[in-house]
Amino acid sequence: MKKSTLKNIIRQCISEVISEEGQPEPYDQPTDTFQPSPRDRTEPSSFYNKFHAEIASLKSTYPNISFGYIGNVWNEPGMPKDDRSWYIWVGNKKFGGYDTQDLPRMWNDWQKKKQQFLQGNTDIREMAANTTNKLSNSEKNKIGLAFKKAGLDGNGRFVKKEQGLRAVTDALSSLGFDLGMVSSDMIMGDTGSRNFIFRRANAEGQDPFTEQPEIPNSRIVFNWTLLAPDRYEILAYAS
Repeated sequence: MKKSTLKNIIRQCISEVISEEGQPEPYDQPTDTFQPSPRDRTEPSSFYNKFHAEIASLKSTYPNISFGYIGNVWNEPGMPKDDRSWYIWVGNKKFGGYDTQDLPRMWNDWQKKKQQFLQGNTDIREMAANTTNKLSNSEKNKIGLAFKKAGLDGNGRFVKKEQGLRAVTDALSSLGFDLGMVSSDMIMGDTGSRNFIFRRANAEGQDPFTEQPEIPNSRIVFNWTLLAPDRYEILAYAS
């Protein structure tokens, strides 16, 4: 191979590892981890704030809309620091699946597609039917006590997060409530937070295939954190 050809190959390889700012991506030698560039740090965080403001503005019309992630933030040497996927949920519908660094693109796509995504959502119709179905302060307190007794106040430990979710379901059932449908992909990852709808259980003798309207003024907030292998901390409450 000619020396000039070798130089061209080396020059091309070097150019491919230079970031958009014209400098090599920062590298943390002591811990062997990738450090986000200034652009990586500022852009996603600003769009994260935009999403929270957007969701807050939509809450009055879509009370069960939420913004959050599935995945983890890693601190182990040699591993990516952030493998979270971000979503917007309305009930059991979800929009997203974007990486943290893709939050700017998710924002642009959301602005283009949100009307289509929200169209036909049942929140507005159900709100009209649920004006007398609100959760009282007394009922909220009872749920809090039942969750605490089941170790769902952050002090209990669970081998699997699904066991914590089962404890939530049982506690609500004991008080005459049913948790809304929860699919496995809604609680993926070692840490996360989700808001779930819930409703009053059917009275004895009612058609079991006819659900009661969802509670319009409250959601079950479910937070999970893996503290160690087979050791989850669960914090749940009625918002």
